Amino acid sequence: MHKIILSILVSVIIAGCSAPEHTDSDAGSKKNDPYENSTVNTIRENQAIYKEQQRMKGIY
Repeated sequence: MHKIILSILVSVIIAGCSAPEHTDSDAGSKKNDPYENSTVNTIRENQAIYKEQQRMKGIY
């Protein structure tokens, strides 16, 4: 009984390890950002805008 369970377990492990990896049809495309509209990204965008404004204004 133990030999049967062991052989099934080994075959399942080998089959799982030898299975091809998950491939998407859009593997080359950019993944969607789950935090696209998050507060952190909004702050980063505003910081980039502020830095650009300061760069354009110059130092007087």
